[in-house]
Order: sequence, then structure tokens, then C-alpha cells
Amino acid sequence: MKVIAIATSDWHLSHRPPVWRSVEPNWYEAMDRMLDQLRSLARLYSCPFLFAGDLFDYWDSPAELINWASEVVPAQIHAIPGQHDLPHHEYEALVRSAYGTLIRTGDLFPLAPISSESSGQSVYLKDQLVVLHAFPFGYPIQVYKGPHDDLHIAIAHQYVWMPNHNPAHAGPATSLAHLHSENMIGSRLYGYDTIIYGDNHQGWCRKVGDTHVFNCGTLMRRSSSEISYLPQVGLLCSDGQIQPRILDTAGDLFLNILPAEASLMSSAEGLQRFTEELQRLTHSSLDFADAYRQYCQGHSVPQAIQKLIDEAREE
Repeated sequence: MKVIAIATSDWHLSHRPPVWRSVEPNWYEAMDRMLDQLRSLARLYSCPFLFAGDLFDYWDSPAELINWASEVVPAQIHAIPGQHDLPHHEYEALVRSAYGTLIRTGDLFPLAPISSESSGQSVYLKDQLVVLHAFPFGYPIQVYKGPHDDLHIAIAHQYVWMPNHNPAHAGPATSLAHLHSENMIGSRLYGYDTIIYGDNHQGWCRKVGDTHVFNCGTLMRRSSSEISYLPQVGLLCSDGQIQPRILDTAGDLFLNILPAEASLMSSAEGLQRFTEELQRLTHSSLDFADAYRQYCQGHSVPQAIQKLIDEAREE
């Protein structure tokens, strides 16, 4: 069975290294080690990419990172944005983002979002005609009830988990088992032949009825919870099945610290990210309360932490 595309998501390209990767001598070179493997796979199979969101870690990434990304990202990427790509998580503001810049430079081929039942967008992946149904962050997957003369593929930036693949500890409503029980159209999940998910950084691959489901996982290991994780991409075959391909991470460097120090580092990392995000939000017309609520909704801030901040704001 021939490979017609490569599925990937959650690259989270960033100008500065995350705390746990701060020992990398050159963070841009560290990121490019992973991207180089994707470029090699694209040459090997002579096929494009299907990207399921969160190309950048921040929507307003600096010009240096955007210019670098324009030079090194693989060619032919059919893409949707994730919440990290969207100014304040608003799809309509995409034109103001780093992701939007790569659309204008021709480095990304954007897939129009589908908000109601639709026939999708027909494209050729190599020499095979397929229909892509795009669901960026904020656009729930819609069912497809049409014919299956061609391969129908949904690409969604939506958090979905399985046992042992739930780093965010999400509730049952976003589990693959729940989606299976609630959204089967005949023998297919949501009516699609293949579904490619982004957002959950733990990659996995399953078959649900006659639907091939692939959660891409993160490309760049950025946190302490991802140290033992093996990044992967999915090789989409002409029959709709996806074969996971594990990537080489032998060159990755992480901080080597004691468990007690690791707990403090994780807390510091979360506080640093929260502070940086609020600094960006203050440039908008939103007041602090609205900015704070938007951040909590998009980043799964624990209720206990939200309560402490709410109490501090009231004092």
C-alpha cells in the first residue's frame, strides 16, 4: 500500500527553548533536527503533509522565528490552526498571527473550516484524489453522511484521549470510547474513513469500526512529562490506514535534576508560561479578568490554582 501523505501536528515552534530543554546549545538547531526528519520522509515518499494544528507555540512569535520557519518547514503542508496559532483563540484573527504569515508566504496551504455538514475540500495527495474536512480549534467535528467514492479524511485540532494517553487528565466526554459510543455513522466514526487529531501531545493510533484514527502527538518534547515520550508522525496510506513512524530523539538534551528540584521546576515553568501569556494578552483591548478567563479556558488551569488567583484578585 503506497504512502500518500504524512500526518503531523503540535510542533510548537518557539524562539526560546522550554525550561526543560534549556541546556540545548542551540534551540533552533534542536528543533531543526526533528524537522529534518520530516523533510527526509517527504523526499522518501514524495508526498505532502497533513497538519493538525499548533505550528507555533505563540501566535505572535518574533520575526526571527517566522523567517526561520519559512525556510525550514517542509514543502506542501495542508494545515489547520490550533489554539496556540490563534490570537486569543479567535479564528477570525488568524491574519494577525505568525501562522497567517506562513499562509501569505505560501509555506502553508490552509484548509477552510467546516461548521456544518459539507462535502469537504477535494485535493490530490500524490496522484490520489481525497476529500479533506477541516476542523481547526473551536470547530467541533461535524458528521459526514455522503458517499464514499473517494477517501474522506477529517483533520481536527481537538483533544481526544485513550487510557495511558491523557496527560491533561481530561474528563470522559473527550475519551475515544465516548466518541465511539456517541458518534458512529454506520460503521464509521463521524462518517469518515480516517480522522487525524491534534492537541493531545501523547500520540496514538486505533481503528474504530471502519475508521482509522490517528492522534499525532507532539513533535518537540518540551516538558518533564514528555521526557520518556517518543514523537511520531503518521504515514497515511492510499486505503486510509495510518502507520505510525517513530522519530529519532537521540540528540535531545534535558535538564538533569533531582526529583524534588523537578517539582519546583515544573511549577516555575507553569508560572513562567502563565506570565508570558498574560503579557501578550494585555496588548489587546481585553481587561485582565477577561484575559485571565481566556487563558484558563484554553490551558486547563487546575481549579485550585484558579481559586487562589481569584482570591488574590478580590483582596
